Amino acid sequence: MKELIQTIVICSVPVSIMGMAAFLIYKQVDGWGWFLLIAALIVGSFKGQVD
Repeated sequence: MKELIQTIVICSVPVSIMGMAAFLIYKQVDGWGWFLLIAALIVGSFKGQVD
């Protein structure tokens, strides 16, 4: 059960970051491209490990 909760928490971070980027693109907010670039760099460098 502990591993399941850890996996859910670890996966929620990149999902929420990319979800916010999708929301900004949908709303056509100025600067969404910069946020998407930073989000892609953060999510791309993200390494989660559940032991």
